[in-house]
Amino acid sequence: MQTWHIHIDGLVQGVGFRPAVCRAAEQIQVCGWVSNSTDGVHIVFNGDNEKAEQFYNHIINNPPPNAIIRSHVIHETIAQEFKDFTIHDSDRGSKPNLLITPDIALCPSCRNEISDDLNRRYQYAFTTCLECGPRYSIIQSIPYDRETPR
Repeated sequence: MQTWHIHIDGLVQGVGFRPAVCRAAEQIQVCGWVSNSTDGVHIVFNGDNEKAEQFYNHIINNPPPNAIIRSHVIHETIAQEFKDFTIHDSDRGSKPNLLITPDIALCPSCRNEISDDLNRRYQYAFTTCLECGPRYSIIQSIPYDRETPR
C-alpha cells in the first residue's frame, strides 16, 4: 500500500480543518493522520493512486466554510502502515509561517453554550468552536489547539 503526504497552506487552522479531514478519511476509507504545523496542515495516509486522488480532491474542493487554501501539494512518501485515521498533536517545531483567522462572530452553537447555565462555558466570553474558530485577539501561540475535556 502506498503512503502519501499532503501539505496545505493558508487559513487552515482554527477553522475545523483537521476534523473535516478526519470525516473525509472516514468517508473515503483511508487510514493515516492529520496535524497542524507552523507551516499549515500536514496529512499522511495510505491509499492506492485512485484513493489518494479521491481523498486529495475531496479535501481541496470541500474545505470548512472559514478556511482559505493558499497552496496545496501531494506526493508519495516513505511507506508506513496505519490502522485508523487520527488527529495528531500540533507540531510546533519551526518558525510560524501561516495565516491566523480573524475574529469571527459567535456561531449559534457557541451562543447556546454561553447562554446555558448548565454548560461549562456558561457566560465565558472567549468561547470558540470549529465553526467560528479561535479568537485572533486571544491566541497566544500557533499552531492553535483548543483544549478539550477528556
